[in-house]
Amino acid sequence: MSDEEGKKEEMKRDKNYHYTRRRKHNKSKNPNLSLLKFEEDVLFAALEGTGSHQVQGLMRDSSKCKVLKPKDGRVSHLQRKMAFGYQIVALQKFGREEMSKIASSKRSDDLTISHLCGTENCCNPDHLILEEKRINDDRTHCHHVMRNIIRNNGESPSRLEEFFNLNACPHKPQCGNKM
Repeated sequence: MSDEEGKKEEMKRDKNYHYTRRRKHNKSKNPNLSLLKFEEDVLFAALEGTGSHQVQGLMRDSSKCKVLKPKDGRVSHLQRKMAFGYQIVALQKFGREEMSKIASSKRSDDLTISHLCGTENCCNPDHLILEEKRINDDRTHCHHVMRNIIRNNGESPSRLEEFFNLNACPHKPQCGNKM
């Protein structure tokens, strides 16, 4: 086998390995999010009973992110983890019909819950939108740049405003902005 053929074969193995790894996160084999199997009143009550605190995210309007006290961001009921808190908030905001469009797979064209604030597991409904995973993944670049601007310039809002004035964020709605 030539070097070029070997590289092509290795790329195939990488792709197959990656596909196998990607499927492992969906242990239930459920095509939709697992929270949809629970009654909404149970989910909402469990979320309400979970402690939270506020942190500063990357929102331009200075609205705070609501982050659950459990470090993994999950809500439990009767000692059973049910769903991520932001998923329950998205269910409240968008409804069961819209949430049923979100596949449990993580392909680039699949619908997903995206955080405009750049804060993992944020449960502020104003910070959540539904969009394709590839756009959500691309947002992480903006969030990284925004964090670096803040890290290098302190809490000075002028540098972050320059970022937006230069139209550096190509997303609609822009990262850090409410819908």
